Amino acid sequence: MPDVPILVFEDAVLADSKALRDRVPQKATAETNGYSFSWHPVYNALGGIGQTKPPLLISSTQLFEDAMRFLRYELSGEAIVVLDLELKGSTDLTPDKISDDLFNVVACLDKGATDKKKLLQLFNPKRLGILLGVSAAQNPNWRGMILFASGRDVVQLDQIQKCIPTQNRIAWRDLRRSFSASGGTALDIRLAEINNVLKDFLQLQNGPDFWPTNTEGWFESINSVPPHPAPSDSNTAVVKLIKEYLERLLPNFSLPENWFKNPQWNNLYETLKGMIGASSVCCNGDKNMRLPAVPLLLAAQMAWKKNNIEWLKSFKWELNDVVEIMPHKNAAEAREAIEAMVAFLEELGTGNNGTQVMGVSWGKVEGDQRNHLWIDFKIDPLSRANGKGLLPTIFGSRWGNEKGQTVRAYERMMEKARVDQEPPLFSLCIYPIYLKDQGPFTRLDFRAL
Repeated sequence: MPDVPILVFEDAVLADSKALRDRVPQKATAETNGYSFSWHPVYNALGGIGQTKPPLLISSTQLFEDAMRFLRYELSGEAIVVLDLELKGSTDLTPDKISDDLFNVVACLDKGATDKKKLLQLFNPKRLGILLGVSAAQNPNWRGMILFASGRDVVQLDQIQKCIPTQNRIAWRDLRRSFSASGGTALDIRLAEINNVLKDFLQLQNGPDFWPTNTEGWFESINSVPPHPAPSDSNTAVVKLIKEYLERLLPNFSLPENWFKNPQWNNLYETLKGMIGASSVCCNGDKNMRLPAVPLLLAAQMAWKKNNIEWLKSFKWELNDVVEIMPHKNAAEAREAIEAMVAFLEELGTGNNGTQVMGVSWGKVEGDQRNHLWIDFKIDPLSRANGKGLLPTIFGSRWGNEKGQTVRAYERMMEKARVDQEPPLFSLCIYPIYLKDQGPFTRLDFRAL
């Protein structure tokens, strides 16, 4: 089960440390979607716990630089980062410690920061927490929440998100409350605030509702509504039900009318039977997900995160020799496998500038009779710019020398696609493409086995 650390960057020990230490951590339960929460072993600002290196408090310039480096390059996975704004122990920070990319973002936040020296005059020490937040946001290897915990009204979240667009990877909050010992907020208020933060974090992880309760009896028999065999595309009552399901799954997306005319209607109908309703393993039936469902999973997640999914309009629902790609017999395991695939697809589907999906299509490979599903992404395979190329996207670093979120999501997807250690029923390749009229891009190639 995922364990989400809570990191606190303060220059003073948090008041009521023992109570916070004892009462905030949460164990993984059904209510927390399997997540557990705990204080970070080093960066927690709680008196009496943690290691001495690095120290618990940001009480010197060196410790501030260490924290900035940790957030920019070492933080990974999922996390909740809590930042005090004023860090009084770092007043002798020098301009050479401000990287060019950090300066560019902060100069966007405050037009008065015309050079690094001026930046420090404006931000040190009363807004140093913002520099830590920007450093964390520039690290592509983690996702979660960044919270400013200070009584100062100096944070402009809209401007921060404009200057460093993290899309849905990071949620920003300004609590407008201090958590430090001096001038701190009452314990019960802080506990309630932290619990609200944990709820917000879980809400961000929920994702689209692929299995609404009103679909549980769908496709059960010839007499159910919708029935098990695909009805004519002139059956307006059933077409209306399918449309309503897809409109809920893909909000603010105009469904192509040709999806609801044969031959696409029959293919769409059969695809949905492997995902939802009484026929699906996800609802204790016997049908597993088919390959055409993959673009729908990606589009649903992107739509839920309010990203553009116009690329889906050109997709053709086909079933020619397209078989089931999941082997599950247990509903919970089948749903978990689908959710793991969604998490992996999203890593490639969205970037700092929004959607990265160029299109999705069916293709053939010479010497292979199987249909291939191709999803093309606006990721330059050869770019060395951090966070824009194929290697940074997958590994989270320029030269691919460590695991990034995408690799971890891929490993989890392939693990959940197995049953009893049997191999998955699909293969997956990712490779660079160059077309003269389109330039370089990256292709994800699914093939049913």
